[in-house]
Amino acid sequence: MSGVVLNNKLDIKVKIPGCMKVDVPNDNSQLATPIILSIKGDSKEFMPNEDVPLTLIQDGRAVLQSSGSSEQADGNQLAASTFDKKGFCCLSHTTKVTKWNESFLKGMIFGSQISRVYAHEVEDIIRNILLPNYEIIEVDRPPAVLRRGPGSKNKDVYGSGVHQDYGVTFLDYTNNVEIQKKWESEEVKGMMVINFWRPIGGYTDDNPMMYKPLALCDPATVHMSDTVHVGYKAELFGGVKGKTTDQMTLKNNPNHKWYYYPRMTDDEVLVFKQIEVWKDDLEPREEFPIRGCFHAAIDDVITPEDTEPRRSTECRVLVYLGEKKDVHDTNPWTPPSSKPACIIS
Repeated sequence: MSGVVLNNKLDIKVKIPGCMKVDVPNDNSQLATPIILSIKGDSKEFMPNEDVPLTLIQDGRAVLQSSGSSEQADGNQLAASTFDKKGFCCLSHTTKVTKWNESFLKGMIFGSQISRVYAHEVEDIIRNILLPNYEIIEVDRPPAVLRRGPGSKNKDVYGSGVHQDYGVTFLDYTNNVEIQKKWESEEVKGMMVINFWRPIGGYTDDNPMMYKPLALCDPATVHMSDTVHVGYKAELFGGVKGKTTDQMTLKNNPNHKWYYYPRMTDDEVLVFKQIEVWKDDLEPREEFPIRGCFHAAIDDVITPEDTEPRRSTECRVLVYLGEKKDVHDTNPWTPPSSKPACIIS
């Protein structure tokens, strides 16, 4: 494992795999044909890992404390200000979910703890903590989550290459009829996909998560010219043969600022924007502001060699936004009451 521990704040320097070579051709005037990557992320277009320079990954909690916006000392409301400024934050949150359903089909047909419990927990965070100053038109809550680690469908896949799972402008969604229809609604002014990423391995303060924590890049430090459109062969993920997935990755740039939250527990959730677009965005694509967080699982140099692979889950939620409120709503949103329903794992 290559890296350096810098100080007692747990700042580290590590090699982030998946950064593209700086001379990779790029056409961001439109979503051009992607560079096709292998399933192992080792295609020749990727910068070989031994050539990737050490990158400073700052301890997110310590940075906020030193700036006078401590998440731990001042609670989730101040943590949410980081979400607004940097596109991510780490919140204290104890969930009631005990079974993390991975099957979207089963979740849609039978329901699950994700649709019955977690969906309301997540919407409460969105409406009352992250975006209390906006009219929320709709929260599209998924019936299942993506799990990683032992016992999951993605037991060996942690997303170790730098990536962004969505595009950067609404033009990247023109093939999605349902989203297009909702976007055209007069009351909808913007759209955001928010990822709720959390450990689920029974991690505590005495036994925190240490295996491959997630690192996030501050979107304000990324320019469109740093991004590269990439994709995998869809059949590798059960998709249609001949089609490709749509992702973005980054060229290596020393100006990018990276953060992570070391030693997370099950009572925390890392929240970050994956895309944010507004109808009044006027910039041409080449100058469009990056608002979604590029991210990657990293090998933390403070992780003992015999640490068990992490168990984690992520829930990606699409939010349709209306006008910004003139006055902060003092009446918090509460989930609607529902009758007991069949719960599956």
